[in-house]
Amino acid sequence: MRVEAHDLTVRIDGRDVVRSASLTCNPGTMTALVGPSGSGKTTLLHCLGHLQAPTTGRVLLDGADATGWKPSRRRRFWKDQAAFVLQNHGVMEEESWPSTSPCPQARSAAASAATTNACRPHSTRSA
Repeated sequence: MRVEAHDLTVRIDGRDVVRSASLTCNPGTMTALVGPSGSGKTTLLHCLGHLQAPTTGRVLLDGADATGWKPSRRRRFWKDQAAFVLQNHGVMEEESWPSTSPCPQARSAAASAATTNACRPHSTRSA
């Protein structure tokens, strides 16, 4: 799934936490958000995952504007297409992320990788 952000701004208590951010995440690639603590990385990820609405800007999924989705559509997206990895990975020490993921594709990919004992590297692109 292609995920795009166009001129996203998130304003909290009168302060821009994310200002005019734009990025594209293409299928089959890995994107890293890098920056100092408090620079808005997690807030941007929340917007991309529809956990938080941007103040301005748009989020597109496979070219479709998803910014104005109603709660029922966001819940369907979370159930069927999204996987979230907790920021504090130590919360679930006994389990790996694919086994705890609500996303069927992640669980399936993890099972396939475990069965074939092979992992394919993804290209890396920083934003």
